[in-house]
Amino acid sequence: MDVNRKIAHHYNDLQEWFQQYHDFKEKYGILDTDCYNVDKTGFRICIRCNQWVITQHATRPMYFASSSNCELVTVMETVSGDGRVLPPFIIIPGSLHMEDWYLKTSISDDSLLGGSETGYTNDILAIS
Repeated sequence: MDVNRKIAHHYNDLQEWFQQYHDFKEKYGILDTDCYNVDKTGFRICIRCNQWVITQHATRPMYFASSSNCELVTVMETVSGDGRVLPPFIIIPGSLHMEDWYLKTSISDDSLLGGSETGYTNDILAIS
């Protein structure tokens, strides 16, 4: 976890937030099976020259220009409040994909694939 995020956490604030969350669920009869946590991460896929990034400070953000030959693939994971895990959702750039592109890949059979122009999630993919 980034140092600034860790410093921002205060035990009493977290405890109060989770108490309000519990009270809200109880008030409206929301079950754990109806609650989901979604997290996503992106992977840059590209062909690059050898690069070295050297910095004096490990906490200092690094920014460098990237070439336009990179694509972003987003992977989302979803877990319900009762511990059920949904298959990974892989979002690939492009608006048209052919099924036979993926027949001989190592993508697991239960993975979900989606396409977007950018490789990022969007409203349509999020509610799918």
